[in-house]
Amino acid sequence: MADKNQFSQKGAPSSETPEKNLRERWITAYALWLFLGVLGGHRFYLGRKNSGFAMGVVGLLFLSFGLFFYLLPGLGISPLLAMAPFLLWWVLDGIAIPKWLSQQ
Repeated sequence: MADKNQFSQKGAPSSETPEKNLRERWITAYALWLFLGVLGGHRFYLGRKNSGFAMGVVGLLFLSFGLFFYLLPGLGISPLLAMAPFLLWWVLDGIAIPKWLSQQ
């Protein structure tokens, strides 16, 4: 009788090692961080749903403020200045992803 842990969900022998699985999770988490990080996509992927939702809402607000300041040239405020706090949060998340992956 074969060990149940030897087979994956579909019944075929599992060829994935824990290192390969962790590497794929790193790649996926960083891809989501890079492309959907403004909406908290990486946080949803890593199981942090509440903070992912908060990051999505705050990200949309800061992006809209940045666009607002960009469209009003008389104010003299750079859109990057308006989005700087959120961009800092986004960069800090990129640094925290390895810690979050190791906790899972």
